[in-house]
Amino acid sequence: MGFLKKIHFSKFKPTLLKHRWIILIFSLSIFLRFWHVPELFFFGLDEEYQSLLGWSIVKDFHIIWIGTSMADTGFYLGPGFVYFHSLLLYLSHGDPVVLGYMGALIGIVTTIVLYLTTKDIYSQKIGIIASILYGFSTYMNFADRRFWNPTLIPLVSILIVYSLIKSQKNELWIISLAFLLACTLHIHASLFVYFFIIPLILFVQFNNQKSVPSKKTIILAIVSFIIVTSPLIVFDLVHNFDNLKTPLRLLSRLGSNNSEITWIMSMKAFFDTLVQSFIFMESPAIFIIVSPIIIYFFWFLWKHKDNEANYVLFVTVITYFFIFVAYPGKVHPYYLLGLIPAFFIGSSVALSKITNKFLMILLAIFIGTNMYLFYLVTPSRYGIKSKKILIEHLVTAVGDESFSLSTTQSYRTNPGWRYLFQAYGKTPIQSDADQMFGWIYPDEINGSIKPTYTIFISTKHETLPQYSKEVYEAPYYGYIIKHNEK
Repeated sequence: MGFLKKIHFSKFKPTLLKHRWIILIFSLSIFLRFWHVPELFFFGLDEEYQSLLGWSIVKDFHIIWIGTSMADTGFYLGPGFVYFHSLLLYLSHGDPVVLGYMGALIGIVTTIVLYLTTKDIYSQKIGIIASILYGFSTYMNFADRRFWNPTLIPLVSILIVYSLIKSQKNELWIISLAFLLACTLHIHASLFVYFFIIPLILFVQFNNQKSVPSKKTIILAIVSFIIVTSPLIVFDLVHNFDNLKTPLRLLSRLGSNNSEITWIMSMKAFFDTLVQSFIFMESPAIFIIVSPIIIYFFWFLWKHKDNEANYVLFVTVITYFFIFVAYPGKVHPYYLLGLIPAFFIGSSVALSKITNKFLMILLAIFIGTNMYLFYLVTPSRYGIKSKKILIEHLVTAVGDESFSLSTTQSYRTNPGWRYLFQAYGKTPIQSDADQMFGWIYPDEINGSIKPTYTIFISTKHETLPQYSKEVYEAPYYGYIIKHNEK
């Protein structure tokens, strides 16, 4: 076995020693992402909606031109994420736990991409710091464990910021920006902030350089954008450009709901989210301690904005802030998922300026605190594993008989069950989910047959009359009621 000569190992060993800290960091990060995936994978209303859409393609393949709608905006995303969702369900034969593992894998890929891009822009030291902040953040660990449209936001955001920085030196990166900007239309509306950031930065760049991109670059950028967004273009052509009118509808709301109090609440939510991305605790003391550090990072980027990379990061952070505060509707923390990677890069640049000993102490505290906080909440009882066990017991109890499915609380507050019964046991002939999602599976609803049983699901103990069986799998209760035959 000549290929196992000692000289090969002697060359490989120094390489391992040189990168031992990087290997350790990524090994721990991978461990955290894959720790208790079934127990911590949350399968809620959004996951069920997207899974039902995805499974409808698996069950009966057909072309779709749009994906999910974005809240109350009336805007429909492209179908790209739905097709991706469908592929995963096809490979797993409908078992949604694959989505949890894919979410964790995407989180790992995002950490690696963050390291590589930051290392290329700045230095290996800053890249390591950024990957530590993202890889060990408890907030991002939980965010990466969900599989819904926002799952891809951090990864796409990193690639956009990186392409923006690289475009300062090479205009061909504009093609990458056009492609990524088109991808945002398939992922999540919170990424639309880059429709403001990219033109602004490129305008300033070419204005300062007193030049314009070449015709070849412009044409390739336009072609790549059109190809990726072609399903939405077809949809708008058929539906009187209803999607394109969404910005006008949002602008008409601007200022209608944003009182001074609302702006203050949005600003607090902005800083709360960034604070929790460092320390995942809702504590006034933590907020008071970490907020000044965050403000310092903003000031640092502003002070050093002459650096092209710092300038792009600063514009990204500030634009996110103003749009988040001015948004004419209810804001949610996950709207800032695209900001957090850029924020971590900027934070890493600032942290790299302190002495190595003090930096190692701060990073050790950060890693230790976040690993402890993550340990405190695992394993979670609200994940898909508990639901699967409950469903298997309930389906065994009803046997081959038909049943309807209900929740004692509103289905919006206790969702996901209809698809999970389909995946892990037996499909109900009627369910509380039908009112919202029945249009996806009309052939599976049978209103003409009276079910033999009704299964009720609850997150608390209920006093239900005439139930024949009660099943408990913490924290869920299942009740089976048999209907009298007439």
